[in-house]
Amino acid sequence: MRFADVFWRAAPGTDVYLVPANWPSPRRLHWQTLLQARAIENQAYVVGCNRVGTAGDGTEHAGDSRIISPMGSCWPRRPGSRRSCWPTSTRPR
Repeated sequence: MRFADVFWRAAPGTDVYLVPANWPSPRRLHWQTLLQARAIENQAYVVGCNRVGTAGDGTEHAGDSRIISPMGSCWPRRPGSRRSCWPTSTRPR
């Protein structure tokens, strides 16, 4: 997520980026912001699926999985939930 050039190189042939991740809770705002930035700058959907729970070393992971539209809006997710991805449709309207 932090290296935009990887996304830029793939952008001409990409409509949807799938991003599995292991972002810890203290950096959850970075995770959310970078997902949105990659969607907007590449004009593509970004599906981010982040780990939840506590790692063996005690590191907390908040989840915050989401789908971001090319316009930067977050698709519906359940408020307050730490669960991963919720079903949604990506059909054009």
